[in-house]
Amino acid sequence: MHSTSKIHKCSKELSVKNCEDRISNLPCNLISHILSFLPTKNAVATCVLSTKWKQSWTSYDSVDFDDKLLLNPHKSDRTLSLQTSFTSFIDRVVLLHRVSRLSKFHLRCSQSYDLSHVNAWIAAALLSSVRELHLSIPMEHSTVLPQDLFSCGTLVVVYYTNCRKPKFHCMTYLELGATGDDPVVWAFLPELLENSPHLEALVFGEVHYDDPYDRALRQCWNPPQSVPSCLLFHLKEIEFKFFEGQKDELKLLDYFLNNAKVLEKVNMNYSNGHRNWTVSIAPLSKS
Repeated sequence: MHSTSKIHKCSKELSVKNCEDRISNLPCNLISHILSFLPTKNAVATCVLSTKWKQSWTSYDSVDFDDKLLLNPHKSDRTLSLQTSFTSFIDRVVLLHRVSRLSKFHLRCSQSYDLSHVNAWIAAALLSSVRELHLSIPMEHSTVLPQDLFSCGTLVVVYYTNCRKPKFHCMTYLELGATGDDPVVWAFLPELLENSPHLEALVFGEVHYDDPYDRALRQCWNPPQSVPSCLLFHLKEIEFKFFEGQKDELKLLDYFLNNAKVLEKVNMNYSNGHRNWTVSIAPLSKS
């Protein structure tokens, strides 16, 4: 009987030990770092885990908003209410967030939102001295973004999808991509290069074509009349994440190889549907 009681006691102690909350005992800065990899919606949800976690999300130095986590394309009748929920959620996070300097701000919108809200969210990130900005928003918003965005002194990395004619005077890294409504990512490339004088790395991300005509439009890129200053003095790395070997891609590659005077590396990722290759080119030193 005594041995049975002892076994139950040991079992209970072992069970309690196994249920020990080890995560909450981690240093706060480590917890914040771990949770910074989650979408903000999920990070905020951790406030229900314990009193210690109730306000912890307000000190994360990165935020990630994606309306696809809320919107259900199979329930169109709920779209409006979910848009309202998404807007209210971001407004509340922006209001309660206590970090003076943001390392990353991600905003992905598959739906259209009130422009005043979109601009307010981006402006809040700029006021927090954001360094890395990810924007994927409908085209109707892209031409009227806050002007402060294009002259922000702390912004060094931008991922820019479905937007046109940006001016990034302080930018050193830029990734371009396009989906659906705006597949033409090269038509405004000359202007982009002119308006990014300190650009050091340029990445061409994935482009989705909804129509064969969209693919043909990509060939509308034409070299600028004069070589942009970023190519003469700063651009060191170019990457094509989804290189297809199309005529327009080769034309663009040839332009960079001949005009980017300090270019050090070109990476091209190619796939034929069965195998993937990564090709790196080290341009010859230019006299």
